[in-house]
Parts: sequence; C-alpha cells; structure tokens
Amino acid sequence: TPSATPSATPSATPSVIDVPTLSATPSEEPSTSNGPTSSASPTVYCPCPECTHSAGCNPDPHYYAWDNTYYDFQGGCDQIAIDNPVLQVQMRTRPRSYYSTITEVVVIMKSTGQMMRVGATVPDSNNIDTTSNAQVTSFTNGGYELNFLDSPASFIRVIKMFGRNDIILQVRGDGTIFCNSEGMLGSFNYGGVRFRNGALYDTTGGWPATRLTSIALARDWQVPLEENLLTNPSDICDASSNCGPGEAFECTSSRRLDDETHLPNDERELQSPVCDKTCDDIGILDPTGIMQSACEEDLLLLDGNNIFTCQPAYVEPTIIAANPDDFDYSGSGTCSDNPSEDVDAILVEEVERVNNGKGHDKGLGKGRGNGLRKRNPFLRGCARLKFFGLCDDESLKYQCPVTCDIC
Repeated sequence: TPSATPSATPSATPSVIDVPTLSATPSEEPSTSNGPTSSASPTVYCPCPECTHSAGCNPDPHYYAWDNTYYDFQGGCDQIAIDNPVLQVQMRTRPRSYYSTITEVVVIMKSTGQMMRVGATVPDSNNIDTTSNAQVTSFTNGGYELNFLDSPASFIRVIKMFGRNDIILQVRGDGTIFCNSEGMLGSFNYGGVRFRNGALYDTTGGWPATRLTSIALARDWQVPLEENLLTNPSDICDASSNCGPGEAFECTSSRRLDDETHLPNDERELQSPVCDKTCDDIGILDPTGIMQSACEEDLLLLDGNNIFTCQPAYVEPTIIAANPDDFDYSGSGTCSDNPSEDVDAILVEEVERVNNGKGHDKGLGKGRGNGLRKRNPFLRGCARLKFFGLCDDESLKYQCPVTCDIC
C-alpha cells in the first residue's frame, strides 16, 4: 500500500507524515543563489489576499491551477511552476515513453536564497529554516513539506511515490505567500494559466486536447539557463513523451529503468504497491472532480493499468474548489516587457511534429493541422484580437497575444 501522506487540512505542522522529522541540520546547499530575485508578475496588485487556493502537478503529469483550470504537458522541460515576490518553484519533467513524469523540484526563497530540493535521481536536500520564516518536515519515503510561519494555511508538498522515481507537487495557500504567482501552475491573481505576457492559454478540451498545444506554454515558462537551479540544467524543451535513440532525451535521463507498467502482473507487483482502489473512490475526497478525471485519464494512457490510482495525489488530494469571484479575470495587469515566443508558430510546429508520427499522439494523420488551427479557439482569438484592433485597447492588454505589437 502507498505510504501515508499528511491530511488534506493544512496546518503549521503537518500531520501523519510517515513519521515526519524536522530538518534540523542544513544540507550542503549554498545559502545564496544566482537564481531569480524578482517576480514574473509586473505589479503588486492582489485581488483577494485572504483567499486560499490550491495548485499542483502529479504524474503523468497532470497540471491544475489555482482556479481549478487543468491541462496536460507530456514532454520534457525545465519549467517555472510558480514565481512570485516570495519564492520560485522550478520543476523538471522527463519522458518515459508514452507518458512523462516529474523528476526534480527545487524551491528557492528569494529573501534568503535558501533552497529545498527533491529529486528522483539526486539526493534530497534542504537548508530552508526560520531565517526564511518557514519550516520544513521530511517524509520517510522521500520528499519534504514546506510550511510558512506567517501563513498556516500555506504549504508546498513534494512527495516521492512508489519506487521514488515519480514526484508529486502539491501546493495550497493564501495571498500572504502566493499573491502575484505566475507560471505553469497558473495565475493566482487573474485566474487561468497564462503566458509571461499575460495572454490566456486555452485549456478547452481538458487533458487530451491540451497535450498538442501545451508545448508553447512550457517553452514560454522554461527556466533560463542562467537561473536554472535544477541538477545539470538543460536548455531542451520538447513535447514528445518518447525517450531513447532519436529523441530529445535518453530514457536514462528520467530513470525509467524497467518499464514496470508493461511487465506481467506478478513482476509488476514486486516493484510497486498493489492498488485496490478505483477512480470512483476519489470522488468523495475531491470536490472539484479534477483528480478523478486525471485518474481516469491515467487508465486510458496505461491501457487500464491502475498503478497510479493509489498515488498520494489521489488517495489524499489537497485540491480545493475555487470561487471564480476570487480572481480578476478582467486582467488588470499589463503585458510584461518580456513577450513570449510566437505561439502560432510553436503550435504549427507541434502539429507538424504530430503529423510526422512523433510522440504518443501518433495517428492523427496528414492534413489535420489546418483543421486544428481552425478549431482551436486560442488561435482564432489571436486572429480576432489583431483583426479588430483590440490589442490597442488599454483595458484588454491582458489578452494581448504575443503577436500583438503592443506587447
């Protein structure tokens, strides 16, 4: 059976954490860092500082944002998951053939440069302490939970699951810590998932539909090499879930080892816990239905294998239902000074990649690219904003796509 995780109710000191122990001895991690010192958010505006929301990412990886928006990115990339004036969370995903997983997470406190690291192929380490007005507890099976002394409702939980080759990132908190957060886990202020320039990423179609387009988002939030605190920083950001010869990443880069999900049942059970749960069991624990939907998507990707159904993100989900009124969807923020890459071009490139038989979405067939462009509301939105001159409207700057001159 999977290891126990803290209860879904946040507290200053996490409960039932597989015999948690206070991280008393700082690691050899440096006390200062060349990492980021400023937030990606252009202002200090916060529409609801007292609101508590959740965000996170769990294998395969499935991403969910502060306002319960959700999407998939099944590739390999070093990404900024969260960036705000208080901290930054960097996250690495790597392909394992037909799906990807999180292999490393680093949290850096901007005021002190103290860091917490959890990795599948590197030792866990932490030197965050009360100097950063925080406290870290460790899990017996690997990973940490970071709690904030001035915000008991807030935590960042990084858990290793099963053979410690897969990592789960769970975040919950209020505006004390997470106001102005932007990144792959969404916008705490404005809702949804947004590019660096404030343009809204379209999540229509859920898990399967966003796999084709999320490479644009990942490349936009890729960690710059000079700020990358992950082990052996990489400048590769690729959409394919395949690894090995001819692919962007070797399978060893994700510590794939034996592909246990394709082993006979008797061999697989020796490597991972036997799961006696179904996706329906998650329903009573998750008021949003997102985790149950993610679980069902896992079953589709793994041909009915329920190995992930007992992962901690499903057994004890920390996700909470968000109130749309907590977010300023009008986007009072402005476009940043660092526009994204041309999203249209990236999506066209991805369509061509899929049509050429790359990645796990093989079989779309030639000639589907134009149809995808016509059906995709984000691409239609770009054209519409430019055609009607809405990019020149100050009140609509937040929608301004990367192809608008104003950004």
